[in-house]
Formats: sequence, structure tokens, C-alpha cells
Amino acid sequence: MSPFQLSESEALTVDIKATNPELKDTLKNLAIAAIAADKTLTVNNTERSALLLAAGEGMLRNQDGLTSLRAQIGFAEARIDSMATRNASESVSLEYAKGTLLAADPYDTATRLGEVQFQLQSLYAVTVKTSQLSLVNFL
Repeated sequence: MSPFQLSESEALTVDIKATNPELKDTLKNLAIAAIAADKTLTVNNTERSALLLAAGEGMLRNQDGLTSLRAQIGFAEARIDSMATRNASESVSLEYAKGTLLAADPYDTATRLGEVQFQLQSLYAVTVKTSQLSLVNFL
């Protein structure tokens, strides 16, 4: 199985498949127990007890292997959760930094707006003066 990409620099490989001997043995023992418990099966009680005993012992022997598989899955889940938290935190930090970079300083913006207003008023004043100029007034 290909590794799961957790981040740009980290990947996680989980090598648990349905063909693992622990899973196959568990399913085999569960199947034996289910067949032995079936009352429609024409098996005497001694054979039925022997099948159930063998299935139970097989499941008990298999507990360490299943616990190991659970631990591997739990470790993978913990790493995925840890990386998801880290990625979310990094995303929030990047959004904050982006907002900081793109945000305008209110004082600077007000100062620049005042300057532009003054320039516009000056331009209008010059425009009014030039519109009142004529050759007759000049002579």
C-alpha cells in the first residue's frame, strides 16, 4: 500500500492488510465457532464442544497478534490526528500572517486620504481659476 501523505515532509505507511495471519486466524476461529454453534449441523455434542474449544483457544492464542495490530492502527491514528492538528494550526497562522500583510494601517490610510483630499481641493481651485480666465479679462 502506498504511504499516506500527512504533510509536505511526512508520510505514513500502514502495512495492515486482510491477508495478515492474525486477521485470517481470527476469522477462521470465528467461522469455526459459528459453524459449531449452528444447531442445524448434525454434529454430536462432543464434537461440537471440541470445535468450540479449539476455536476459543485459537482466539486466545491470537490475542497478542490482534493487540499488536490494534496498536499499529492506534499509532497511525495518533500520528494522523497530530498532523491534522499541526496542519490546521499552520493554516490558521498562515491566514493570520496573510491578513497582517494585506491589512492597511488605519492611521496611515487616514493620513493618505487627507493628502489626496487636499490635492483634489487644490486641483478644483486651479480649475475654477482657469475657467474664469479669458482674453478680455487679461487685456
